[in-house]
Amino acid sequence: MLREDSVERAIQELDSAMQSHMNWTRRLFRHFLLGDAPAKDMTDPEGHNLCHFGLWLRESNPMLCSYDKPRCSQLRSSHIELHNAVRQLIEAKTAEEKKESMALFEESQTRLIDLMSHFKALMVEKRSFYDTLTGLPLRRFLEHTFVQFQRDGLRRHRKFYVALIDIDHFKNVNDQYGHSVGDDALVHFTHVLLSSFRDNEPLYRVGGEEFVHLMLVSEKETATEIIQRALDRLREQPLRLVDGTELSLTFTAGLTMVGENDDLRDALGRADSALYMGKRTGRDRVCCSESSGQSE
Repeated sequence: MLREDSVERAIQELDSAMQSHMNWTRRLFRHFLLGDAPAKDMTDPEGHNLCHFGLWLRESNPMLCSYDKPRCSQLRSSHIELHNAVRQLIEAKTAEEKKESMALFEESQTRLIDLMSHFKALMVEKRSFYDTLTGLPLRRFLEHTFVQFQRDGLRRHRKFYVALIDIDHFKNVNDQYGHSVGDDALVHFTHVLLSSFRDNEPLYRVGGEEFVHLMLVSEKETATEIIQRALDRLREQPLRLVDGTELSLTFTAGLTMVGENDDLRDALGRADSALYMGKRTGRDRVCCSESSGQSE
């Protein structure tokens, strides 16, 4: 799953590609208005692969297809058609040929700009699905991924576990050190947990100091070990403050196995009950609840 910083980088690269295309268009106009020599990427039959926009389009194809595969194909076609129209326009001899080529250029240019606007809108929308502080996906992503994991678990004969994780005494951190240190603590906490979890098993921020982790495992003990390992690593890696002191963090986690007929609300409800039990018994621990709702 893409993180917020990946989406932001994709937007910046899209803007840069679009700017390079507009610069290319200006150079084209200078050729016709001032007699500047046309660049190779305007006259070569493979010009669409030579220009900066074309290079970006080729490299970004998998990412763009992940947003909208049909429109990605349309964008590639529009770019090729635009270069063909420009080459025909440069080679045109008669006024009629120039008129036809110019119409093709304007049509493909408009379509390309519209498609790029479409992709940017999709990226901006996806960016709103992420927490700007930690870069983690927010709860609005969770429902869809939950169903995916449920299906994958059945298909691969793996057990699907959900962990609800809450930073211990986080309010005290904000009260004692201020919200700036609190933000640093959240970022530090996120980095430690992400380094403990597998890349294909996402971590979500679902509240101020509450997080959800999804995982597919062969047995309950493995799920418990994964969360316990993250807790141990967090204990071993305190946050170093600007004055040289260290701020130790721990968390309490409620863990539950997801049944075939469970929905997200069912799973989070049981995980929350297990989390509550962990807090009542001292915090800084992992407490597991089976899909039957019986805690242990």
